[in-house]
Amino acid sequence: MNLDLFSTAETSHNITIPDGDLHLYPQFFDMNESDRYFQHLLNIVEWKQEKIFLYGKRYDVPRLSAWYADVGKSYEYSGLRVNATPWIPALLEIKQKIETVLGERFNSVLVNQYRNGADGVAWHSDDEPELGRVSSKSLIP
Repeated sequence: MNLDLFSTAETSHNITIPDGDLHLYPQFFDMNESDRYFQHLLNIVEWKQEKIFLYGKRYDVPRLSAWYADVGKSYEYSGLRVNATPWIPALLEIKQKIETVLGERFNSVLVNQYRNGADGVAWHSDDEPELGRVSSKSLIP
């Protein structure tokens, strides 16, 4: 199957992956919406470069990130405690559309900015218990 994130096809595609299912919605947001959200979020998100503790040393995480969540949420990973930043309107718009399509409710989003080809993190799970149950539904808008 040849999949294109910028296809004009309106249908979704179900893709079987190890230990899960992936549902691809090529036109979840049209190109104009995607560009508008990207530029807006790039400029308004409160980007941070976190430091994590691995193998006895502190390292800069090679990406910028921001965690937006419901009031009072926090979680820990790799010796780092992260407190939620309150939702911003653009992320609430995206969240509402995703929740409507999936029929699921989400309590947070981790927004990542990979600045160049040197940024990246190893394969991992964001399955900390404080975040709630992991949904069996996946979405790539």
